[in-house]
Amino acid sequence: MADFMEEGIDRLPLQVLLKNTVMEVTVLLIDHVPLPLQDPNATPIGFTGVTNGYFSLSDAQLACTALGATLTGFQNDNERMTVATLALGNLTARGGAQVAGLWLGATNLPGCRSPSCGPFNTFQWTDGHTTGVGGIKWGIGEPDGNNWPGPTACIQQFIISPNFVAGANEFAGWKGAFVNGDLDKYACVSPAYPYTRMYACGKVGVRQ
Repeated sequence: MADFMEEGIDRLPLQVLLKNTVMEVTVLLIDHVPLPLQDPNATPIGFTGVTNGYFSLSDAQLACTALGATLTGFQNDNERMTVATLALGNLTARGGAQVAGLWLGATNLPGCRSPSCGPFNTFQWTDGHTTGVGGIKWGIGEPDGNNWPGPTACIQQFIISPNFVAGANEFAGWKGAFVNGDLDKYACVSPAYPYTRMYACGKVGVRQ
């Protein structure tokens, strides 16, 4: 994750930084407004406010840029699942939605938009800090070989309740293909499924 790097210091575990609200940690937005990270009761997780799918990866990146941040990646499984767990908690606490797609900072490697180049050779992180494949865990059949619209393919993280039951504009097959936190190769454009959209912005943390 972009948040957990600082020149000259080791990368820190996600759960440590989430407890240290003095540092700049992952920012997920509610209605495009950053949560007050200096508030010890604030959980840095939320919604875009978009529930009709019309919030593309480019929209998410623009929102991150406005915060002086960028769409982030996952260095390891701990980062991936901490974000997924917090995101699901916020999703279910607000009632209604049981599934969302969370944009991440990644793009396909050359020649791997379609078909897939395998689980660990199809994508690269784009936040400038995250490296390697330790934060990658795909849903079943991912990354797929679909010829998704647009010049590149992207990664979304599935935020999905274990009790998910498909509603309008949702697919029952998601429950068999994804558990909460799994990654999905997907188009970068709108409309995007699941219709409820989230995203993770990160920037370099400052040790206080």
